[in-house]
Amino acid sequence: MGASNRDYGLALFKWGSNYLEQGNTKEALKAFQQAVAVFSPEVDSSDYLRNPDLEQLAHDPFLLNTIYLKARALHMVYSQTGSEKHLQAASQTYQLSIALLTEMRNAYSSDENRLHITRLTSEILSNAMDCAYEHFNHTPDYHQLQNAFTISEMGKAIVLLGMLHDLKTKQISQLPEEIQTAENGIKHRMHTLEGFIRNERSINNQDPDKLNKWQTELIHLKNRQDSLMQAIHQRFPDYQAMKFDLPSTSLAQLQSSLASDEAVLSYTLGENDLYVFAIMPDTAYFFRKKNRNALFPIAGEYAQAIVRPNVGFLFHSRLSAIPDNSLCALPVFG
Repeated sequence: MGASNRDYGLALFKWGSNYLEQGNTKEALKAFQQAVAVFSPEVDSSDYLRNPDLEQLAHDPFLLNTIYLKARALHMVYSQTGSEKHLQAASQTYQLSIALLTEMRNAYSSDENRLHITRLTSEILSNAMDCAYEHFNHTPDYHQLQNAFTISEMGKAIVLLGMLHDLKTKQISQLPEEIQTAENGIKHRMHTLEGFIRNERSINNQDPDKLNKWQTELIHLKNRQDSLMQAIHQRFPDYQAMKFDLPSTSLAQLQSSLASDEAVLSYTLGENDLYVFAIMPDTAYFFRKKNRNALFPIAGEYAQAIVRPNVGFLFHSRLSAIPDNSLCALPVFG
């Protein structure tokens, strides 16, 4: 894709974003679909209810954002009209955005790029969770429940990754000190060069020789970093997995691990709401409690109701609760 085509794609993305902010979902969807077609020419630019295959998508941050905002626009149409086809398309588009960002996390070699994708992942998963609940509420089958549970587990994994400090991760994974030193040295020099280049470009009388020298060295360092990260991935997969992989347990796996008298309550805090999965060996329930901000502070009987939803079987079960994010601070989870 040429630079001019990409510029046109970025312009379409910005037009779509502006339309979405104004609540004009029809024009937003047209712009987003045309932008997707610019980034992936095989896509039909006129039918925003259709998506390209994952294999057709480039690892481009603007394309990821375009697909994500397209999903939000489709979900808004469903909220406004109750259109089932828009709900199905929104769910499929969210799943595509999650698949693409997962590929991009694995493809990026630098920690900075991966962590940027991680921050975007949290926003996408929060909105995808809301859509998944509404899709399950509309079509309450096991497939929709599994999809929602997978999104919930990915969100918890991101929180866990954020709590893993780099040094602790390296110690646990037994990454040799000389490799740690080499990795940190490359990273530090790259940061220094990027600062030099940024400062030089900010002045009027730029020195092209300096810029060329620094850019050449930066390219060389990025190649070294790619080679080092590939070697780490091959020789120390535990380190790579602990640092970036998003572990996930399927609903069926969790259910098969439970004894007949056991049950699990799994909580996910979305952007606006609290979601609760009540999971038993042979069945599962999915709840949403609107307005998560109204849940805090929680005390007394209301806290117990949050921890133990009104599902009769749960009162006779050995119960495990899996809180999410700030819910961990509640005394009832202690």
